[in-house]
Amino acid sequence: MKRILIVSSLAEQDLQRAVEWSQRHHPAGSERFFSEVGAALEMLRETPLRWPLWHGADIRRCVLPRLPYSVYYRVDESSVFIEAVLHHRQDATARLPEDIP
Repeated sequence: MKRILIVSSLAEQDLQRAVEWSQRHHPAGSERFFSEVGAALEMLRETPLRWPLWHGADIRRCVLPRLPYSVYYRVDESSVFIEAVLHHRQDATARLPEDIP
């Protein structure tokens, strides 16, 4: 069963900033970025428990295989909640405290 994908406003902002950066610095790579993120989000809908819990919190981390980004998300029986999409140089612990509801 595919779960419903819900993207937080902060995760939308993360994606927008990443796309803008990619378009400025690597215009040819922008399509690859969209493709990789889209494939990861589809995998999360289908098999969200595939990736481990992150720092023991209710948050899971999906590392994108060909990009220096990770998707941080929560799961319930019917939905996947995308909390952040962060570059590996960004401090996820500052953005995602362990007590996210």
